[in-house]
Amino acid sequence: MITLPHHKYQINQCIINCHDMTIRVGQQSITLPAKVFEFLKLLILHSGTTVTKEQAIEQIWLGNIEVGKRGAGNAIWHLRKSFSELGLDPEAILKTVTKVGYQMIATPQVVDELPKAIQKVNSSLKNKYIKYLSLFFITLTAIFIIIINNENDVIAPVKTPLSMPTKITNFEGVEEQAAVSPDGQFLAFQWRRNKKKSQIFIEELGTTNPTLRQVSMTNQHDVSPSWSPDSQSLAYFRKDDLNGCSLHIRELIGNNDQLIADDCMSSGFFQGLDWSPDGTKVAYAKTFPDRVAVVVYHILDKTFKPYSFPNAGEKDLMMKWAADSKEMLVVRSTGLNSSIYSIDETGKEQLIVENENTLIGLAWDHANNAFYYNSSKEDSFAISKYDVKSKIIKEFYRGSGVGSIAVDEQLKLLYFSQHIAQEHIAIHSLDSGKLIKQLASSSRDLYGQYVAKSKAMIFLSNRSGGWELWLKDKNASKQLTFNQGQVTIPTVSPSENSFVVSIKKPKSEKFVMFHGTLPEGMQTQLFEIEGDVRNPSYSMDGKSILFSSNVDGDWGIYRYSFINHSIELVTADHGMFAIESPDGGIYYSKENVDGIFYLSKDKTTSHRVTPDLNSKDWGSFFYLNNALHYLKRYQELDKLVRIDTNGVEQDIMTFPVFSVRNYRAFSPIDTDQVAVTMQGLSGADIYSISLQ
Repeated sequence: MITLPHHKYQINQCIINCHDMTIRVGQQSITLPAKVFEFLKLLILHSGTTVTKEQAIEQIWLGNIEVGKRGAGNAIWHLRKSFSELGLDPEAILKTVTKVGYQMIATPQVVDELPKAIQKVNSSLKNKYIKYLSLFFITLTAIFIIIINNENDVIAPVKTPLSMPTKITNFEGVEEQAAVSPDGQFLAFQWRRNKKKSQIFIEELGTTNPTLRQVSMTNQHDVSPSWSPDSQSLAYFRKDDLNGCSLHIRELIGNNDQLIADDCMSSGFFQGLDWSPDGTKVAYAKTFPDRVAVVVYHILDKTFKPYSFPNAGEKDLMMKWAADSKEMLVVRSTGLNSSIYSIDETGKEQLIVENENTLIGLAWDHANNAFYYNSSKEDSFAISKYDVKSKIIKEFYRGSGVGSIAVDEQLKLLYFSQHIAQEHIAIHSLDSGKLIKQLASSSRDLYGQYVAKSKAMIFLSNRSGGWELWLKDKNASKQLTFNQGQVTIPTVSPSENSFVVSIKKPKSEKFVMFHGTLPEGMQTQLFEIEGDVRNPSYSMDGKSILFSSNVDGDWGIYRYSFINHSIELVTADHGMFAIESPDGGIYYSKENVDGIFYLSKDKTTSHRVTPDLNSKDWGSFFYLNNALHYLKRYQELDKLVRIDTNGVEQDIMTFPVFSVRNYRAFSPIDTDQVAVTMQGLSGADIYSISLQ
């Protein structure tokens, strides 16, 4: 039982009454369950510091680990929901410290310091009471601070290293995907100057006036350099304007370039290939119809061998060899969520790190048997260190816009790219293309979907620490999901205050579909829909949804009816995302295939409407004002293009190159506006920081 020395506390506009276990805002109040209130009191007692999960389990659930794990997760969900229902923003009060614990970031203020019985005594007795009570509270707080510090020595994130990052490159444009030569003498990286395509450069390290050498000089994008163990060659990807990807090896002495494969997958700034330490193999991400897997090229006999075996819909986009070249770390992603697996030569998998948000960097420190990875944390990116022997994860460095990472084992440095960027949702006029307003915060707000009924916006955000669903109306922002699992991009009814979202629950292997009401956010699982389900979209009348699923073994597009709860297979053609056409047919995209396809209502007519939608932009198209609209990317610009009923294309608005985010970036607002998820990328430099 946790006791507090005061009767009432105020947090923002909320009054917390310790006597009757209520929280109140104005005339509204909510009574909390006993354990939830005990959890709240623990957070109040340690406001401003992190209460670890282990500490909460020990204090409130008496050390019962299994019950405590569920109880802590339920308690934080209950508190966030209660604050939201009272009209407060829970992100301004509570914070989840990923994989560590919870924190009250608001400062509680004492409202009623002493019980009424004590207030009636004379002044001297009251002062004596306060004196002893203060000593007790200070002693109790000191004890808990010691406990927290002891806990932090084992599992809590460490502070940013005392050494400050050193800027290594300082060029105009974006320098990314640093790779340090094994002899520690050179840094290879890709550099995209403004209005030019990415090329590979090498900078000499350890000199006061480093030389810069351009390795590739093509009219394509050359990216993702990886060194050979003898530091004499580079493997890299080449991407063409049609999203094709080829794997090359370039000998630096003779400058000979060899084409190895033309089926690779290069996505964003993911380091999608790695040369083995023994020099005999190159692993790379390969595109398959419904997934991305790791394939190994054996240099001596020039053969290829599958190495990883993800499920349909999963993408193995990054990999790093272990020191013995007999196993590797593989980053497996589904949407915005990723996990790290260790995979050996037999294909045996072991889960190492689970459910990280937007994991975009991975690097081995073989000398110290540890690896580093970069993932989204709250409103920034954090580089974490995983010690293989102890299996302890500690936060190493945190900053906004941190990209890919690399380790220099010779000089004991970690290199990372630092982006100048802020992802946000922008509202543009469809008539003029002009920016009307922005939905932006200190966090990352993505994939806004317009609620026509209430003129609000549902979007994904990592304001609370992980990717959750939020609602923004005229008054405030409200969190709709609370630690329920991997939340994906929702779809909103065109006629009701409701939405549908696909969520992968913790420890579950599949995504399931939920139907939610607004503004409450209450959700009901659609149990009629089986299989792994993704990417829902409402029909034009709001009576059904289209979604992709592999319930029959292969990914396809299905229709679910809210009227009779029936499910119909629309097409089994590897469908990724679909919207309804006015004639009852569908427009849809395919997994890892460029273009938008059409299928008639009777399924007798089908064709590709356009080949110009990038497969990474699988959901960036919509139907509005009797025309299909989609995102078309050029070398120097991103464009929203309109296709009328005669197939004539018209440019609606333009954006800076690579400024529109991948996946499902557009949501029409009425008939004259559109919400766009922007990356806001304007530049990136490479930095180093000591590993000591």
